[in-house]
Amino acid sequence: IQNVKVIPDGNGEFADALGMLKDMSIIGFGNRSHRFAAIINDNVVEEMFIEPPSTAENEDPYGETSPENVMAYLAG
Repeated sequence: IQNVKVIPDGNGEFADALGMLKDMSIIGFGNRSHRFAAIINDNVVEEMFIEPPSTAENEDPYGETSPENVMAYLAG
């Protein structure tokens, strides 16, 4: 993979700006980012991949943001 850069968001500022920050202090985690992946070209968000909300059947959904799903989008 060329021209791919993973960008950490330790303070949650980017997640907050995207409306993806949620307060999980009720279970001792504080502010956390909802799981998402984004394709960003020249500082413009081209595509967002966002996991659906947790349910009793799926406590930690993972599929929309999987590397395979993101790579399939990039492959076109």
